[in-house]
Amino acid sequence: MVKLRGKIGYLGHTPLLYRDLTALENLDLYGRLYRVPDRRERIGMLLERFGLWDVRRDRVASYSRGMTQRLALCRVLLHEPQLLVLDEPHSALDEEGATLLDAELHALAASRALVVATHEPERIASLAT
Repeated sequence: MVKLRGKIGYLGHTPLLYRDLTALENLDLYGRLYRVPDRRERIGMLLERFGLWDVRRDRVASYSRGMTQRLALCRVLLHEPQLLVLDEPHSALDEEGATLLDAELHALAASRALVVATHEPERIASLAT
């Protein structure tokens, strides 16, 4: 069951982050739980990609809802799951964050299975197969 769980990345309405920890601490914890190889490099790359590098040492409690959503996306992608189950992934993202997510989903669609629930189907229509 543990091996199967590691192949799935889930994003729901709750970000599943510890608000009293920093972004680095949250991702390091998840990286250790999922035994992510080279986790520090992977964490740095995701934080940079999603525009959170400068606030990596701030507690998640200080983040806006959009920043929390970006960090939750980093958490989901950290262990490079084969199946992504995303419920309203664009929720609370500003246009820049939504554009980053769109690009990420398009890049992942070639090598991953995506299940996305959204009120904005036009954003992901080109991913449908």
